[in-house]
Amino acid sequence: MAIKSGRSRGRRLGLDLTFSMPKSASILALVSGDRRILDAHLAAVRSTMAQLVEKQFAEARNYERSRNGEPERTGNLVYALFAHDTSRALDPQGHIHAVVANLTRDLKGNWKALWNGEIWKNNTTIGQFYHAAFRAQLQKLGYETEAAGKHGAFEIKGVPGEVIKAFSTRAAEIEAKIAETGATTLATKKQITLYTRDPKLVVEDRTALVEGWKTRAAELGFDGKPLVAEAMARVQHQARPSLRETASQAFAEIASGSVRPCVHRARWLSAGRPHSSSPLKPSRPSTRPRPLSGTFPSGSGIFTPCHPGERTRISDQGPRG
Repeated sequence: MAIKSGRSRGRRLGLDLTFSMPKSASILALVSGDRRILDAHLAAVRSTMAQLVEKQFAEARNYERSRNGEPERTGNLVYALFAHDTSRALDPQGHIHAVVANLTRDLKGNWKALWNGEIWKNNTTIGQFYHAAFRAQLQKLGYETEAAGKHGAFEIKGVPGEVIKAFSTRAAEIEAKIAETGATTLATKKQITLYTRDPKLVVEDRTALVEGWKTRAAELGFDGKPLVAEAMARVQHQARPSLRETASQAFAEIASGSVRPCVHRARWLSAGRPHSSSPLKPSRPSTRPRPLSGTFPSGSGIFTPCHPGERTRISDQGPRG
């Protein structure tokens, strides 16, 4: 996550907070075609801006007690989000610009200039929050992720490192320049990043650009569609209720009286050896009605709702010899 300041004749007009998704996510979204990732990325950025940047770091100056002004939290911002999908080198690179106006409303409802000191100071925290939010969104989509750097940076498992590197032309240019100059400080590296930028290229044929990405990926032996399909299948599997959830729902329906329990043929198992040497048999129905309450033993029968007119039986007895 990067922050830039926009100025005009010495006046700060606003800030540009840039949220750039991991390269593996960009490849799967823009080359392999999983557009769900773009929606997940937008949701993560919105969450970061609303829950953290706006609520915690938006401030104005209060001049009531000091002529220099004291920071006062306002909890609101004026900003717009702009989504882009390429780097300056025209590699697939999904990123969103949050353009924040130098404007906020104080506790009395007055519009004032934004005091952005907390936003600048918490740049790393904002980046960590964003990475955590996006990572959680991707996991909901069925992807597995792994740490890949500082401050919560990560990549999606399954995208090879050589593919990520091949689609990171701009990063390679910066790293080469840093190695050439011998830069070691963060400030110097940022200056190199700034001054090695080429003018933004205009994409005249987006279809051809995407086809070029797919060709490059194929030359590297990478097809992300199986990885996308695997993630989708994982989501479908997770959406199915577990046996525990299904049983709990059935017991709740029975206890509420909305359905009646009906016992069908069942085989009984025990934690140890069978109670007799004979094959396990279905349990016999109890001759005495028992209340449906309390804790069911580990050998309890399987209960399913009865259809109208079907005879109701409850059996909670274990196997008999």
